[in-house]
Amino acid sequence: MTNENPHSTTPRPLNQRAIIYGVMIEIAGTTLVSIAMSGLTRQVLGGRGMDEAQIKEFFQNQFENIPFMLAGLVPGFLVAGLAGYVAAKVADQLEYWHALIVVLMVAVIFYGPTLTRAPVWFSALSLVGILVSAMLGAGLSKRHKGSLTSLEKK
Repeated sequence: MTNENPHSTTPRPLNQRAIIYGVMIEIAGTTLVSIAMSGLTRQVLGGRGMDEAQIKEFFQNQFENIPFMLAGLVPGFLVAGLAGYVAAKVADQLEYWHALIVVLMVAVIFYGPTLTRAPVWFSALSLVGILVSAMLGAGLSKRHKGSLTSLEKK
């Protein structure tokens, strides 16, 4: 038997599994959302009479179409919230830190290649949005953990 206090407030190291799960959720979710949005956009543009060359040009110049860019942010924010929730749920503690690390890792993966193509305001809005979404997801998970803990004490 150890002499460790199970209720110690000394923080334990970060849970690598929580970070990996969060990053995997973010990558898989973003990939699936991207494929779905691309297919839907192709259908809509094709329905408006655009041929394949025009659709290809639309995607090449997608950062010139502000409504399209803004519409693409919403699913990304939802995926970031889910990734933050999962990372916080798997983490034993430091839920917000786990979600933050997930967001920073994903930002390097996804935003690095687009920084030279996307307007600065869009990149900043997107980064702030996924950060806030992931923190909200982590907070929801933490609140859910707290409600389960209080039920277990009853």
